[in-house]
Amino acid sequence: LKLVGAAGLTVAGNIDVDGTTNLDAVDIDGAVQLDGTLSIGVNDTGYDVKLFGATSGSYMLWDESTDDLILGGAAQLGIGTTAPAKRIHIESSSDANLRSIRLAYDGSYYNELIQGGAAGLQFNAVGGLLHTWAHNGTEIMRLNATGLGIGTTSPAYPLDVTGAIRATTQL
Repeated sequence: LKLVGAAGLTVAGNIDVDGTTNLDAVDIDGAVQLDGTLSIGVNDTGYDVKLFGATSGSYMLWDESTDDLILGGAAQLGIGTTAPAKRIHIESSSDANLRSIRLAYDGSYYNELIQGGAAGLQFNAVGGLLHTWAHNGTEIMRLNATGLGIGTTSPAYPLDVTGAIRATTQL
């Protein structure tokens, strides 16, 4: 069957193309090539789209009820790699911007986690110039333009510690 131009096809019932078991209204066993845009639903009236992988239980799901993209089972996300080694794997040997994660409030305030090659892991804050570390919601350390504060939220020296300090060798 070949449709050309403005021709249409109206089907009452199910369509089974070269298959053995009809699973739904349209069941195609074999490769499908689309030379154009595939639209499922219309704006504000979408549908779930679920793609299954070769590993049992692995899938990628677009859940229209929450507008979430979900990887299920053993599925992994590779950005810049065709062989992801972890759930999320970002790789680029040539550009640090392509192996970074940005968490943004807006275009003026954001943080970036960058894999800097031989330089190791870098953390970059833009806008607020403030890094805080917390444990169970309680701030334990703060780094700002003045210095590193441990036990204080306003370090006044390059290293500002509130509380006792223990050293195993001479300071």
